[in-house]
Amino acid sequence: MTINYLNSRREIFLIDGYAGYDPEYRMKFRILTTRAYHAIFMSNMLIKPTEQELKEDFDEKGVDFHIMNAGDFPCPSSVLLEGVNPDSKCNVSVNLGQKRMIILGTQYAGEMKKGVFGIMHYIMP
Repeated sequence: MTINYLNSRREIFLIDGYAGYDPEYRMKFRILTTRAYHAIFMSNMLIKPTEQELKEDFDEKGVDFHIMNAGDFPCPSSVLLEGVNPDSKCNVSVNLGQKRMIILGTQYAGEMKKGVFGIMHYIMP
């Protein structure tokens, strides 16, 4: 559903970057978003890879985590979990097995930042 929505957009913004300074422990994140200011926000937050690092580290197999931000797409009520406010159109889901984070129904750029911190705090220990 989210992929179909992103594929229907005229523009998609892609940001590749590292979270964590030490090359031995840092993670590679790929951000896909429909909003330019979300892309700018994340390019400012993450460590920018060099051209060489982009070629070596950010091929499709090499990315540690994908964040797909479709914040302007309201979350369908069928996706909401039991016990969640059915009137809410916001959903932020993290799937550690698939290494994906999906954001629906919110324009708050901080959801991506909080997601990166949460993922790092879960995986790094």
